[in-house]
Amino acid sequence: MEILDQQSRPWQGTLLGVVSIVGLVMAGVMILLIMLGSSFISGMADDPVFSFIFGAGAFMIILLVVPFIVLGVFVTIGMFKGQKWAVIIMLIFTAIALLSALSGSFMGDGGGYGHSGLGSIVINGFLLYCEIASLKDPFYK
Repeated sequence: MEILDQQSRPWQGTLLGVVSIVGLVMAGVMILLIMLGSSFISGMADDPVFSFIFGAGAFMIILLVVPFIVLGVFVTIGMFKGQKWAVIIMLIFTAIALLSALSGSFMGDGGGYGHSGLGSIVINGFLLYCEIASLKDPFYK
């Protein structure tokens, strides 16, 4: 009877966790490419000043991105464990991304968004729906 008494995670929460894992993998690949690319470019620079600029620039980008990756790891773990704070944090970031996509769709041709802006609006809107549905589910407490 214990198995029947346990609450199961809603499919929306599982989907959000999987999307978060995919995002973490993509962020890890991005960090790796930044490190390798900056090393390659700084090695090709004849002037030591340019070499320093490329290396320091990559280091600054990594310093800005790594805290969000660490936060993403904790949020992903929280999503699978059923913690409501993880859903709320995902909801905040998805709302910001949706607002960004909406504002980008008003840029017109100069913004360079085109159809990808519409896809971003649809995807972030669906993720927002999943997060709201997960907040209402009793699995997340």
